[in-house]
Amino acid sequence: LGPVEVSMVLGSTDVLFLGFVLFQLPYLFGGDALVQRWSGMGYADYARHGFFQLVALTVLVLPLLLALESRIARDDRRAVRWFRVLAGAQVGLLVVIICSAMHRMALYQRQFGLTQDRFFATALIAGIAVTCGWFAVTVLRGGARRFLPGALVAWGVWLGSLHLVNPDRVIARVNLRRAAEGHQLDTRHLARLSADAVPVLLDQSRGLPPEERDQLLLALRRRTDLSSADWRDWTL
Repeated sequence: LGPVEVSMVLGSTDVLFLGFVLFQLPYLFGGDALVQRWSGMGYADYARHGFFQLVALTVLVLPLLLALESRIARDDRRAVRWFRVLAGAQVGLLVVIICSAMHRMALYQRQFGLTQDRFFATALIAGIAVTCGWFAVTVLRGGARRFLPGALVAWGVWLGSLHLVNPDRVIARVNLRRAAEGHQLDTRHLARLSADAVPVLLDQSRGLPPEERDQLLLALRRRTDLSSADWRDWTL
């Protein structure tokens, strides 16, 4: 591909992408007022749309750019330069969608607390952001061969860090802190967390109102009832 072909393909998609972002800018970064104004849309819908919108655009944008990069005439400096400029603009627009998805998820969590789905969705958004950054550092600077190995390593580190962070403990700590500030506590979800969350639940439940603390401890006791649990469910 030469500069004309690169400009036609990436230029048209950039214009389309930019029009989408500009047209939906108030929606992409709306707050409580937007959610309350739109009938039939709650915080969950607003956050979910942003998350799947980001995943869909990432699946469309990055493979397209990788495919075009592999077809560029290496000895044509104009083609390489136009690709880097237009592809960089497309990655920048994708970063806008990443910020929108993170904004919506933060708004959702601020209203209803943290759950496993919300935690891992947030972690996945952060992983996509790192992938886009690595794409800019490698592909847009002539190091496309390093992109895939580095991306695989980054996602491996991402997965390992989730084990080190201990998601259930984080979820329990965040929700109990919100309850201490006067927000409603979802005791059912906390009781369904793994044993990793139990030490935090027992330690920080002392600061809860007596009624909520009793509900939480009762839910934990029911979960650990020997008469209704399979022995294979038990761990140290």
